[in-house]
Amino acid sequence: MGNGFEALVRAAAPLWAAEGELIEGYFASSERTVATDLHWLRAQCGKELVDGVELRRDALAGLADDLGDPGARARAIGEAQELVEELAHLDAFATAYGTIRGPADPELTSSSVRDAARWPENVALAALRARDRARSPRLGSIAQAFTEGGCATLYAAGMALAGTARDDAIARACAAVYEDEVHHMRAGAGGLADAVLDGAEWAELTDMVVGQLRARLPMRDAQFAGLADPARLDALLAGAARPRPADLARVGLSGSGVGAP
Repeated sequence: MGNGFEALVRAAAPLWAAEGELIEGYFASSERTVATDLHWLRAQCGKELVDGVELRRDALAGLADDLGDPGARARAIGEAQELVEELAHLDAFATAYGTIRGPADPELTSSSVRDAARWPENVALAALRARDRARSPRLGSIAQAFTEGGCATLYAAGMALAGTARDDAIARACAAVYEDEVHHMRAGAGGLADAVLDGAEWAELTDMVVGQLRARLPMRDAQFAGLADPARLDALLAGAARPRPADLARVGLSGSGVGAP
């Protein structure tokens, strides 16, 4: 494991912890309601559809003309497997939404789910990722893969809910996604730890990762009813959260000391 990777994780760890704090704060808030749960679940379905299912579908379609090549077939198999996985994630959150909603609450449709992914802070995050990929296609793609899912903090927080039918429905959805997200984090971190990058590339990659993780905080706050205290959100954006051992464990770094203050 190189110093560049360790520095990257040290920079990311407080922002992973910050995202976890925002989500856990929402679940513990007295202002959380059925309506706010339906809002964030619908938005999460949008992210799963647009950033997951449709992205993988389009990538798979792009490989269709090259299937005479063994490498293309292998890539197509990988994309198809990820497409199925993303569909399962979408189904998990859509099932939770359907369990919780009342007769007067709208049903999910493809168009409403797709529209739900377009809240301003999520659009801003997507635009930042696009700018990073344009700036450096290789490093921008690595940064996006490394920041997707926020180190599974949403799924870990949701899995811990229990006691009501609403909490149980959310916990089931998050549990259905958690292991996949942890597997992705560990696989991505393992590959990145062995990446051959020079000092300038590590610095640029770290800058991209920190920027994207910071952009995730207002995105999550808006998704989860905007309940964060503005002063605390500013502090979290500045790196005030203490790194969490559980987050480091998800990238296979438990006990390594990486990310320690």
